[in-house]
Amino acid sequence: MAGTGRVFRVGPKGIYYVGYSLNGRVFRRSTHQTSEAVARRILAAELRKTATGYTPDEDRVKFEDGIERIRAHRRDHNLRSTDLDQRARHLARAFAKMRLVDITTGMVERYKEARLKEDAARATINQELAVLRQMYRLCRLTRQPEVKLFPPKTLRVRQDFLNQADFFSVRDGLPEDMRDIVTFMYLSSWREGQVAALEWRDVNLREGVVTARGETTKTGDPHRIPLVGPLAEVIERAKMRRRLDCPFVFHRDGEPFRLRGGKAPLRVAWRRACEAAGFKGHVLHCLRRSGVRNMINQGVDPMLAMRASGHKSMSMLARYRIVNLEDLRRGFERTFAGLAELPDERKVAATTTMGRGNG
Repeated sequence: MAGTGRVFRVGPKGIYYVGYSLNGRVFRRSTHQTSEAVARRILAAELRKTATGYTPDEDRVKFEDGIERIRAHRRDHNLRSTDLDQRARHLARAFAKMRLVDITTGMVERYKEARLKEDAARATINQELAVLRQMYRLCRLTRQPEVKLFPPKTLRVRQDFLNQADFFSVRDGLPEDMRDIVTFMYLSSWREGQVAALEWRDVNLREGVVTARGETTKTGDPHRIPLVGPLAEVIERAKMRRRLDCPFVFHRDGEPFRLRGGKAPLRVAWRRACEAAGFKGHVLHCLRRSGVRNMINQGVDPMLAMRASGHKSMSMLARYRIVNLEDLRRGFERTFAGLAELPDERKVAATTTMGRGNG
């Protein structure tokens, strides 16, 4: 709703101010002009903007205010926000201390170009731009730049899996204190961050259950898996190395495994072990994909596999290429072997169609 206003002079220099009321509130600001005609044109422009839903409060919202608004929104809705600081750091290099209404479409496009030159993935840049978009939405700003995301790529089929023999060959090339943590990743199909954050308070040896706390999962929801077979053996070995001054199940001399960045010791060691075993390019995350695929190939119901891994969508079956050509070959072989064992005698005898009688 448009407001009504007036112009008036203030001070010995005769500077004109504009004032208007909007939704029961009064707004005043200097035009920095000594001409009444110019001041009236400024007032008219302000009133036209208010007709679109604009309020002068928008001019005071800065980039940092937007980040805090997102943080409060995630906190109020119990949403995971561990990635927000990382996204905000990159955005702040371009937009720190700026008013959100001053960020233009051109600035956003230049930001995208700069991030590409830093070899940032397009998906990563999209996640950062999504944070920028959310600022404007939560702050309810009427003036905002056009934030175009990069178009999604065609679904990339994952192929860096490790069967059990291949996994053992890579694992044996790791330092001894790193072998159990990657074994747990492979057997559980949990994300590496969940496994690295696993603490002894999450392990119930009496019930034989281990829990991934909500704050360590991507979805924010906790989930549990039973400790059976090799998984239980991994935990038993970890128990033998447990230190009272360290809460983590898996550690290096009492320090947790750090996974941030490509130069994290575990990632570096994994990369070298993969290259030595002939599996160059297999990232640490392939353990999660391999774990899910192992369960599916052994006949575990896909829904149960999702419960174990913590996935929320069946689309992971396509993304992880659970059914590849070799899987199909084995499936056909099992099917044809089963069909060969079935009796080939017909259960219903063939009947002839009776013609119509003449009488």
